[in-house]
Amino acid sequence: MSTSDPVRALFTRELFAWLESHRRVFERLTISGHLAVACYRAQAGAAEMVRFLGGAAVQFALTAKTVEDPGFDHQVMFRMTRAARKTFQAVMRHSHDPVTAGWLKRKDRGGDFRVFVLHGDHSSFLVNYRDRAWSYEPGSLDRDERHGRN
Repeated sequence: MSTSDPVRALFTRELFAWLESHRRVFERLTISGHLAVACYRAQAGAAEMVRFLGGAAVQFALTAKTVEDPGFDHQVMFRMTRAARKTFQAVMRHSHDPVTAGWLKRKDRGGDFRVFVLHGDHSSFLVNYRDRAWSYEPGSLDRDERHGRN
């Protein structure tokens, strides 16, 4: 699926609208340079990544299910732990994925914040620059297409 694909465009509009509806939550989660993690229509396979990133005890926003539940398909938001961020960054650097490693390492300017989104069986790196519209991390969609992910 290319970045101009109408299905991706529709999904992007839905995802960005959902992110915007939870903007205040993400602003609180990303205080002091933290990264936020969000699950939006994530599939069961995302549960392992959620635990790795620091969300083992997270409750789903819309249900009482925990990440151990096989029905892992609801919305959830949490702060990525510093340890997970460091480990994730090292893995991506060694995997020769400079876009992801750079996204994880970068320090935000005042008002900017970043959210790692797990959706379906994919992930996206998103940025909100000083209260402007949401955007994908530059180069991250190209990375997905190079690796056959879409």
